[in-house]
Amino acid sequence: MSARAFTHKHKRRGAGHSRTQRPPMTHHRSEGPTHEREHQGTMLAGDTLEEHRQQADTTSQYSRHDRYWIPLNHPGAERFYMEHLFVPHSRRELARKSLSRVLPWIRPAAMHPAGAAPPLFGAEAAGAGITFDDLSRLLETELRQAGLATTGPVALLALEDYPGSSRRQTVVFVFDGQSATPRAVAKLAPWMGEGTRLAAEFKALAGTGEHLDQALRQTVPKPLALTHHKGMAVLLETHAAGRSLYVAMRGSWFPRLRAGAHFRAARGWLVSFQRATTSASVTLNDEIAARHVLAPLARFRRDCEPSAVEQRMLEHTLSLARELRDQSLPLVARQGDFWPRNLVVDGERICVVDWERFEPRSLPFSDLFMFPIAYGLSYPWKPGRWARPADAFHATCIGRSSLSGLVRAYLREYCAEMGLSPRLLELFLPVFLVEKALEERASTQNDAPGQAPRIWRELLRTYAEHGGSFCVE
Repeated sequence: MSARAFTHKHKRRGAGHSRTQRPPMTHHRSEGPTHEREHQGTMLAGDTLEEHRQQADTTSQYSRHDRYWIPLNHPGAERFYMEHLFVPHSRRELARKSLSRVLPWIRPAAMHPAGAAPPLFGAEAAGAGITFDDLSRLLETELRQAGLATTGPVALLALEDYPGSSRRQTVVFVFDGQSATPRAVAKLAPWMGEGTRLAAEFKALAGTGEHLDQALRQTVPKPLALTHHKGMAVLLETHAAGRSLYVAMRGSWFPRLRAGAHFRAARGWLVSFQRATTSASVTLNDEIAARHVLAPLARFRRDCEPSAVEQRMLEHTLSLARELRDQSLPLVARQGDFWPRNLVVDGERICVVDWERFEPRSLPFSDLFMFPIAYGLSYPWKPGRWARPADAFHATCIGRSSLSGLVRAYLREYCAEMGLSPRLLELFLPVFLVEKALEERASTQNDAPGQAPRIWRELLRTYAEHGGSFCVE
């Protein structure tokens, strides 16, 4: 989960990106030859956005809830939303979600009226935009060309990005006919910016599968196509069946009963993935320490004006780096966004989605720390509610609670399976928090003062104030 995503999620309860090169114009597929083409839009040069909206197929009607656009002419899509995507934000919504399992006509509160007009994807970024009907035709064609025949017109269930996000990415669940589950998932983003991340995800999904055994390959979506259309990058990949750990946790009256299985599933997958992608073993020598410890701490000191307690934490971390010199470390692949919403479970099967931040060669700690911290921040400490980030972090990683016990077991067992000294976690946890605070600062530096909370900086300050390690007891 990106620092920006955490910021927007917690801002609801209580960015500037540098210009990147546009992704290549080539249309990619996971199998067969590369096709160089661009889908031609139906908007004429003189049409306005409003005229184009009025020309859209009026039979496609949608309702709106939270950041989702839900097709009304596809009962399977609405049911899928309630069971697999709807996250309660109050006890009342949690009760509605529970009742919907036995009373299918129950719908979320505050859903926009039937027939609400869906947006034009990419209108702000590209000056043109894609309507739902235009996108439906595009994805139907892409599915056929990927060898997935459709039985009728596809229906789309769309998730918009957080309000004000410079990423402007949309995730679309593609339903075939009257199917109860999506046939595929598409991602859209302006190709002059975040489209490069979609290109990176396509490459990661295509390349990672080649290095995994059959069992692990089944836990990663298969890329189907990468194209561009009216200034938008469009990535199409297979759908991961099941329910994310985040939705399962947030939609339960008794999340404590699920947490142990969630942590075991996350640790099991991560250990298998890191073992399969280990490329080398290095020692914590001066070069490795300078790159992975000293450099981020120095940048934090230079850019973030650390407090006295944070300064003491930084000094302790540097001292620990010297003490742990010559410890062995594996270089592994990094999934890059290993948080509960990206872990999808269907019975005993797990699938990990969202590979935009994949790195083929990294130290193993980023994914390891991201899961328990994000789990604690997302955890409903009271039914249907969130806790303050600092309180949730303290209860998860520092204090004593049922969840902190699971975190300690998760980390101890990971270290045992990977052959790592638990003391390395004491070194790399503050480094991880520093790196996330720096990422958060970069993504929110153009916001007005006080507009966006600095969640990761708050967690770093909390850790510095209380010290210790949440693994070594």
